[in-house]
Formats: sequence, structure tokens, C-alpha cells
Amino acid sequence: MLMRELIDMHKVATVIQLSSVSKEMCIADHEEPPEELRALVTSYIITRDSNEPALKSILSGMARRKGCAHMLSGAYGTGKSHMIALIGLLCQFRWARELFKTLNEGFSDAVDKIGEHKWLVVSITLDAYSPRLPLEQIFWEETIVALKRSNELVANKIPLQMPPSRAEAMKILQDTVIACGYDSILWLVDELSMFLGAKTHSELQADASFLQFIAQYCQHAPSWLIVAIQKTIEEMGELEAYSLTQIKDRYIRHQLSLTHIRQLIRKNLLPPKDENKFRQFILQWHRNLVTSFPMLEFSAEELATCYPFHPITILCLERAVGRFFSRTRSAVEFIQTIVNDVIDGDAFQLITPDCIFEHFRPDILTHPDLHVYADEVIPYLDGKVNEIAPERKTSVEKLARTLVVFKIAGIDATVRRLTHTFLWDFGLGWEMNYSYMLSLLETLRTNVNYIACSRRGEEYDDIYVIDLGTTLTEMMQRRLNALLDCFSDEDIRVVEYALQTLSSAQFAIPKIGSGRTATVEWHNVDFTVMLQCADLRNMTEKELLNIVHHISSPACSYDIHLLIVPPIAISEQERRATELIHSIKNERFKEALVILIPKPIGKGEMMRLMENTAAAMLLEDPTLRDSDIGMAIYQRLREEEVARRNETLRIISNAYLHGTLITVDRKLPVSALLPMNASFKDVLIAVVGASVPKAFPSFMSIAPSIRLRQSDELRKLVNAILAGEEIQTLSADVQELWRHVAIPLGITKQSLQYYAPLEGAMRLAYQCIAEADSPLPYEHVSALLQKSEYALRKEQCELLIAVLLRRGEVMALDRYGNTLPINRLSSPLTKCIGTLCPSYMVEGSVWEAATSYAQAVGISFVEREETASQMALWQKLKSWGHETSIAHEHCSTLLNLLVTELRHSNAMWAKSFGSLATINTAINAIAEDATPQDGLKEFVLVLQANGIKPEELKEAHDEFKNLHTLLSENYKELRRMHTWLTHSDLQLTGELKMRAEGLLTLLDKGEGMLTRLNQLLALWKSLQVDYAKQYLEHHRREHATSRFEPYVRLRRNATFKLLHRLTQIRIPMQSIDDALKAVNVELSKQCHQQEEQLSNQLMDTPVCKVCKLRLAEHVELIPPERILEIATNASREAKAFLSSCDIRSKVEAFAEAMPASLTRRRLEKLLSLTPDDSDEMWLEALSDDVIECINLAISHEPAKIRV
Repeated sequence: MLMRELIDMHKVATVIQLSSVSKEMCIADHEEPPEELRALVTSYIITRDSNEPALKSILSGMARRKGCAHMLSGAYGTGKSHMIALIGLLCQFRWARELFKTLNEGFSDAVDKIGEHKWLVVSITLDAYSPRLPLEQIFWEETIVALKRSNELVANKIPLQMPPSRAEAMKILQDTVIACGYDSILWLVDELSMFLGAKTHSELQADASFLQFIAQYCQHAPSWLIVAIQKTIEEMGELEAYSLTQIKDRYIRHQLSLTHIRQLIRKNLLPPKDENKFRQFILQWHRNLVTSFPMLEFSAEELATCYPFHPITILCLERAVGRFFSRTRSAVEFIQTIVNDVIDGDAFQLITPDCIFEHFRPDILTHPDLHVYADEVIPYLDGKVNEIAPERKTSVEKLARTLVVFKIAGIDATVRRLTHTFLWDFGLGWEMNYSYMLSLLETLRTNVNYIACSRRGEEYDDIYVIDLGTTLTEMMQRRLNALLDCFSDEDIRVVEYALQTLSSAQFAIPKIGSGRTATVEWHNVDFTVMLQCADLRNMTEKELLNIVHHISSPACSYDIHLLIVPPIAISEQERRATELIHSIKNERFKEALVILIPKPIGKGEMMRLMENTAAAMLLEDPTLRDSDIGMAIYQRLREEEVARRNETLRIISNAYLHGTLITVDRKLPVSALLPMNASFKDVLIAVVGASVPKAFPSFMSIAPSIRLRQSDELRKLVNAILAGEEIQTLSADVQELWRHVAIPLGITKQSLQYYAPLEGAMRLAYQCIAEADSPLPYEHVSALLQKSEYALRKEQCELLIAVLLRRGEVMALDRYGNTLPINRLSSPLTKCIGTLCPSYMVEGSVWEAATSYAQAVGISFVEREETASQMALWQKLKSWGHETSIAHEHCSTLLNLLVTELRHSNAMWAKSFGSLATINTAINAIAEDATPQDGLKEFVLVLQANGIKPEELKEAHDEFKNLHTLLSENYKELRRMHTWLTHSDLQLTGELKMRAEGLLTLLDKGEGMLTRLNQLLALWKSLQVDYAKQYLEHHRREHATSRFEPYVRLRRNATFKLLHRLTQIRIPMQSIDDALKAVNVELSKQCHQQEEQLSNQLMDTPVCKVCKLRLAEHVELIPPERILEIATNASREAKAFLSSCDIRSKVEAFAEAMPASLTRRRLEKLLSLTPDDSDEMWLEALSDDVIECINLAISHEPAKIRV
């Protein structure tokens, strides 16, 4: 496919000059514009990162009628002239506004508001004027010219010479503008930088003053000024600091850049012919590129935006714009010129950055900072191409020019970026594409001057740069070549250097003849691999057989043996590897031997290895330090040392990552077993994956489904198995470990039971221990299981041994041969167990006696006589002992308390105490810290020594259970019964008394009452119910409301009310207190307890807790008449006291001193009363204010007056 089939090529003006645009604007028709002016509107590209903020700021300000001065800055080609020309068109022509709105809807409101006004557009191109002219005079003249085009008659009245007063001049202009029918002025100024740059110092300051003035004028008049400059304000000349600050403050500054060049390409210069076809082409091509270049740095969208230019080419244009572009050689010209040469070429060929160098070579040659690249560097490199790479001449030349462009643009030229720049695909795998670029760069660096390298350590991330000071390369290369001449084709020094480089990296291969181990995780389990680097040409069949025998030995700590062949004589070594591995007899551990053969190293890469080896040897040469040149070479070698090591690492690791794995029955390509960007760890995983399923064929059946490692959860799980705990009671993490590690091993809840047969890995573990002639060390058992067909890890072995110990299949011994009971074992087992041996059975008589005693205490056990049954019986006995010990203690406590409460003797409970003693003996006979064999034997001997037979133990156990049940359920009731019947306030008569005495008689029978306990409790309940009925009736009668109603009425009559009122007088009168107390005492004798509450209380105590009324007692009350008599006497005595001379005289004196008031009249009324007057009259006279006056009158006397 040709490029022309995908894109069109449109011609666009390479340079927009305001002067030519203004001429077109002068002669343009307002309705039918010339095509050149229409193109100015349609070809203007607005981008968010470049010109959109500036254009939006200017247009929105003009729409708001806010006069302002703007300054556009940017390099040539950034669109400054195009923007100010566009703004002039929008102000002058309606067709321009309508066309612009259709292309840019976001600016519609601002453009419409601009169109509501009539604008005088003054275009000023300063490069048409002599720098000797004052800037203000140019402004004056250009404004007059613009006014004459509108109304020459009016404009001719303005003087051609600007008045001395700037304010007067602006007033004249403003009046003339209005007279010509305009309401706004827009000054458009281009090429200000060049104009001011040619000024003398005094002229520059004068023009700067005018720039300040005109900007300030715009802020107060409907006028706008837009100035375009190529440089920044600071670079326009030697402006005074004050002037510079004033200009910065009064101009809104906008910086334009070339970031719009991508949109310019896609929308204007090189639009697609068919958008869908173009998009499909780009997407498919980009997918192919990602396959060939997986580290590709640009997206399909970037490729589509820049096509047919490479995205990096456009980036270089943007970065180097300030140095490259001039008014006559802009970005548009570059694009059109280059594309015109390749438009008929292959569509898959992108335009690369080297074209920039050739196109702008004339500019580079004349540039004071860049000319050395075109004068010296490129000619020198071109002259060396035929010498260093004649077959790759074109590639090297393009690469050299691209390095120069990257240098000028300030872009890092990494191997990866340069590979992606040229996209040279050789169809030999993505790594070959990157390696090719690396080889080109290294060819340049090591054979010519001016090329330097900065090493970064990451793959293909080293930076190659044009360095004008790099001239040591040739001298260093001569020394390296001298060493290279000493090397043979298979020099062992090269291999040793390569392996030495690898020894400190993650891709670590041991030295030839030595080995090391590495740990690899596979299927959540860690496998140990022995890595041995060996030259198979010197290895015999016997040596290889010894390796296999060593792998099979429990003393061998690793699982797989990997023989790594050094990268010399690879074909010969591969044939020898096949012969050696087929010479081994057919046995399982032959599968645990794997040979890794590297792929042959290419001639170019071998040369790089040899050069890197030579560089390492040269670093050790002491003669380098004898001269300045030698020290410079030494320093260069030191700088390159890390990079050379990394390169060596990459070459040698790539050889092994693309090598071959040889096993007993097959050859496997390593790369087919590895993921992308694989490491040596992935190689080891592939080795384990290839050999473990055959060397350990049963491993996959017990492989855990989560990561297996020593952890707190594993220790908790082992301890739980040893203690016989329920798995459901453990934490969620431990249960997860059970599901994913223990269950695959066959350790289920059923397998922990003694009757479950041993299967799989558990049976294998038991056989290892049982078939030994003597107890095996724990570590030896673990090693045997590791070499078994299950390849059990230490963590799995610990779980299996814990199950065997729990089942009683094996016994644990300490390091001194003493038996360890299971309760003294905990994880990790290797710290507490010395050796393991199979369990043995106790004698038959002991076993029969133990099972008889066990059945006597309720343990039904009639299983066959074997070690697992023995352990199960012992565990059940221990469990019975724990449970019964608690029950025994509880029962003994209740019985002793009951005997004490009932005041019984121990003899009255002799049988119960005897049963408790027998059970206690049985409990104590179970030795907690004993093995099943010793424990069962001790249990039988203790019971027999105490003369306890199985039938006697059964009888005692039954009695104990019955006693414990009765006491647990009825102790509190019996205690409450005894307390109730013996209560000191209990008074019974008649039948109730006889029934209570009968209950006490039954309680005094000791343990005999237990036989009639149900009858006793029934009688007790019946007695309580009948007693409660009688007591409630008696209580209701004695505390009836009718008995206490007279006393309530007493408190309501006038006498008692008077007595209450008299208590407010501050003179104590005992008779009043006695009278009031008498009635309150009688009323307090009434009990207000609710019958429901009282009924519940009677269950615990025979009398009411409030009134303590007994069944035969009555509530005695003083007759109401007697209390009334006491109250009447107290009232008479109090009235006589208040009528006495002392009190009366004080009250009268107090009343006379009072002003006339209601209180005085009431006080005088009281003084008129006599003791014979009625209580009602006295009560009416003793109001609160009168009592207060009496208290005040009495308080005048210091001594208390007593009745």
C-alpha cells in the first residue's frame, strides 16, 4: 500500500505575514471574500495546550467591551501572525465570524458580541519601517491611513505629525474614529521584537514609554492592542527595570508553542482520504508493532495524529523549534517538503528524525552553537561508516543524524527509544530487534569518537549521546584489541568472567566445578535445587551415578540436581549430556537430575563478551596508572564497568533462557516453559515443574492449595491435633490451613479416630517408624519422608507425626530415651522429640482389667486389642477423669454444705461419702502425665490396691451420679425448706404445725430422705401453699383500711390543722408534737404491701418483710377518741400561750408599728381572740403573713420563751 492511498496533501501558506493579509482585507468584499482570506479562517487550528487560552482571553475581553493590551510571544512558526490576522478578520467581516463559528462553536457567544460593534482595525507590520522612527509616530500614521480608507474627508483634518501631547493626540484620534462611524479601535502589531532590537538605548526607552502609555490608554477607552513578539519581554533589549515592570503589569502576556502542529498535520496539511480505512490501517499496524516491539512507547492514537511522521519526529520538532525555524523555513514548509518526497512511497515507512537534520542543515551550519555537528561530527562519522560497518552503512548514517537531532532537542536517546524510532523488524523475535539497535550503538561507541553512553542498569535503558569531548575511544580500543588477539575461540577466561558477573546477580550460576543450592516455590511448596556448573565433556558415568545416589539419600538436603553446562563447545556437550543421562539405570531418582544446555552464542555477542572480558582485564593492568592518558582510559573503563557487566549479564542470561532442558526421556526448550521477561528463577521453576511429577509421583495428590510455611497457624494446628481439640473451635486462619494443607494429606476428622485405617502418606509415615530396628531420630524420619514419593516437607511431616502420636500409633522419646506423654508435646516437634518408635500394647490382664473398669464408669469400649485402641481408651479415661473431677468436687461441696445446714453428722450420710471416696480414688488413679501404656497399668494397679472391684466401682459411680443429680437439682430447695421451717418468726397452730413437724422429721433422716425426696418436696410445697392462704387472709384483716380510716379523718379536722399551723411559730411546744406524733404512729402501723409481692415473699420467709406480722399476732391501735383528747388539750394549751401577756404585748407593739394594711388588720383580729374561742376561728386568723409577723415580734426578745 502506498502512502498516497491513505492521505491527501494540501498546500497551505508556509508563512502568514500581517502586511499581506492587511492588503487583502482592504480590498476584500464584505460578502464575497477571496479564497486566501477564507483559508486564514478555515486553516486556523485551536488546541487546548497552545493557543486556545490566549484566543479565548482576547475574544472574551473584546466581547465584554473591556479595553486591554495583549502581548503574544513565541518562536517563529507558532502562529502569532495568523492569530492576530484572524482576530482582525473577525472584527471586520460578518462572513468571517459566521465561518469561524461553524468551525469553533465554543466561541460563538464572544464572536456574536464582537459583531455588534463597528471596529477600526489598524494593522501595523513594523518590519516595513526603519527602526529610527518613533513607534508612536508609526501608530499615528497607520491609524490615519486606516481612517482614510473609511472616510477620507474626515481623516484629512487630522495633522500628519503627531501632537506633542499624547493625551491630546489620543483625543483627536478618538473623536475622528467616532466621526467616521466606528465605536472601537483594534491595533494589530507584528514584528515588534526585531523593531525594538535595532533601537539605540535612548530610542528603546522612548518606545517602551509609548508602549506603557498606549496599554494604559486601552484600559480606559474602547480600544484594544495586540502585539506579537518572537522573544520574551526581557530579551527585546536593554529595557530599564522600571519600564520592564510597567510593561509586564499593563500587558496580558500569552505564550504560544508548536504543540498545535499535530492537529495541523491531521486536519489541514495531511488529512485522511477515508477516515475509517485510515483508522483500521493504523490500529492493525500498531498491533503488529506491539508484537514486534513490546516496549513500544507511543499509542495508536499518537501514530494516527502524526502519520506519516513518527511521533518522536514531531516531538523533536517541538523541542528544537527555537533553534531551527525562521520566517522562511517553518514547520509547514518542513512538512510539505518532506512529505512531497515520500508521498508515493510505502505506507508503512514513517518519516524519522534524521530528516530534520538534513532539512535544517543550512540553519545548523550557520548557528553559532550547533554548526560543529554539521561541520565536524557528521562528516567524521560518515567517513568511519565504511570502516566499522560497511554492510549497515545506511542504518548507521541515519542513526548518527538522529543522535544529533536528539542532542539538539534535549531528548534522551535510549536504546529502547531509538529502536522504536526506526522500527527495524527482522522477524526473528522482539528481542532481536532491540539487540540490533544495541549492536549498532555499541559499534559506534567502541569504534568512533563523539559517542558516549550513560548506563542506567535497566534493560535497553542506557542513554547514548553525542559528546564532543569523547576522543579516548580509539586509544582505548587499540589496547582492547591487543588483549583480544590473545583470546582463543573458546577461551575459558571469557566463560569465567561471564559466570563471575552472574554470581552477584539474581541470575546466579556458580563457578565451573562448584555448586550452590536455591529454593524454588512450586505448587505452594518450597523445593531445594542444587545448581552445579560442570563441563560434561570431563564427566564420567560413575560420577553422574553418584549424583543420583546422593539425591536419593535422606542425608541429601536438596530435591533436584540441575547440571548447568558452561557456554563452550555447546553441541559437543549436548551430545555428551544425552549419553550420560541414558547410561543411568531405571530408578525414580534419575528423574530428579536435569541438565541445562545454553543456546549457542552468536559471533557478535561472543565478541562483546570477549571485549568485556578484555576490559575487565585491562582494568587490572597497573601500567594504566603511569600516565595521564592511561588514567583517562582507566577512568573511562571504570565508568563503563557496570554497563559492561549488565551487557554480559544480558547476553549470558539470554543464552540460558533460550537454552534446552534435558531430562531422562525428553528435551525441552526453556523459552517455551517461561513467561515473557523471565528470570533465572523462572528457569528453576520450569526445572522443578519438569522433574518433580516424575521423581515424586505422589506429590500432586498431597500438594497444598495455599502457601506452605512455618507459621503461628501451623503450630496452633499441630497443638490442636495433639490435644484432640475440635477444629471448629479454632480460629478462621487455622481452619483455612486445615482445609488447604491437612486435608490434602489425608488428615480428616475421621482419620484422627482410632478405628480409621491408616492410608496414603500417613501410612507411609507410620511404616517409616514401625519398620525401623530401633527408635528413629525425628529429623531422620522427616528426611525419609522428604525423599519418599510424596516429597513431604517438614511442615507436612509434623502434621502427620502429630496425628500418629494422637492416635497412639507411635511413641515420642526425649533425647535420653524417656517416654514423652502427649500432653508434654508441642509444636515445633523437632525441639521436644528426640526419637520416635512404634507404640506397644500392655499385658492382656491389664488390658482386660482396664476395659472392665472403663465400662464400670460408663465408657463403652469393646474394640480390638491394638495400639490405636489403647490410646483411644486412655484418652477416654483421661477425658472421664477431667469431667468427673469437676462433678466430684461440686458434689462434695454441696453435700458438705447440706450436712452443715441441716446440722447432720457424717454418719447420717456414710454411704454417700463412701461413694465419693471411691470415685475420688478412681480419678486420682488416672496419671495425667503418663503414656497410654503406663497410664493404664497405673490405673489398674491403684484400683486393685484399694480393693475396688469393677462391680464396686460401677455401684459407686451410679450412686455418685444419682447423688450429684439430686443435689445439683434440689440443694437450694432443701436449704430453703430447712431455713423456712426453722425461722424464728414462724408460728403455726393446729394442722399446719403438725405438718411442719413431719417435714422436719424427714429432713433429720440424713441420706435416707433421698429415697423419699419427691414426697418430701411435694409435702413442702403443699404446706407453703396452705400457709400462704391463711397468712394472706390474716394480713388482709389486720391491715384493713376500715381500721385506719378514723385516724385519717382525725388529721383532717380543724384541731389537727390548727396544730400543724402552730408548728410554724418559732417557739417549740412539746404538746403539739406529741399530739401530731400520736396520730402518725397509728397510721404507720398499716402495712401497704401488695398481696402478689407478699405471696412471693412467703416462699422464702414465713412473715411479711415490712410489718413482721406473725400468723397469731394482731395489730394493736390506740382508740381515736384518746388521740383526739390529746390533740384538744394541746390546742387549748397553745392558744393560752399565745394569749399570754408576754406574747400579746410583743405582738401588739409590733402591730402598732406597722402601717395600715390587711396584714395589720388580720394581726389585730388575732389579738382579739381568747383561748375559749373555737379552733376554726384561730385557724382562720393564723394566716401565713400573721404567723410571719408573730415570729418577727417574738424574735425581738433575745431569750427564748417556752411554754
